Amino acid sequence: MSSFIETKTFKLKLLSPLHIGGSEKIPFYQLIIFDDKCYVLDEGKLVEELVKRGKEFVEQFTQFASQERAKMSDFIVKMLGGDRKKWIEFLENTKAYYSKVKTLPKRELSPFIRTPLYQPYIPGSSIKGAMRTAIMYVILKRIGEEERDKIR
Repeated sequence: MSSFIETKTFKLKLLSPLHIGGSEKIPFYQLIIFDDKCYVLDEGKLVEELVKRGKEFVEQFTQFASQERAKMSDFIVKMLGGDRKKWIEFLENTKAYYSKVKTLPKRELSPFIRTPLYQPYIPGSSIKGAMRTAIMYVILKRIGEEERDKIR
């Protein structure tokens, strides 16, 4: 019995920047920018790390988190001091993922859609829609203005 579903593999070459993101937005104050990297923390790992470091860390974080627009980087500096090795260890133990950055985000981060393992992916429906739009654009550019008016 043969399947009616056909599987194809494509390799896409992008000619312009591509971002297909979810509706989730991460506010600037919840990001940690360190050594030209923007870290997004995994909440579960953060809780584990705070508990591992002791009651004082948990209490300090609770107070910190209740502040309006508190910055995670301020919390790290307050709790870990100026020791870069401690910062790197903390970030490595608590990150969901990070991305290299050239400039700092001004307001919020719009992350890529990600799998439960934090790997970015592009849904097939998004690729299909982008291809449909590109094909229609080429067709409309090639036909004359009179033909385009008939389509409207």
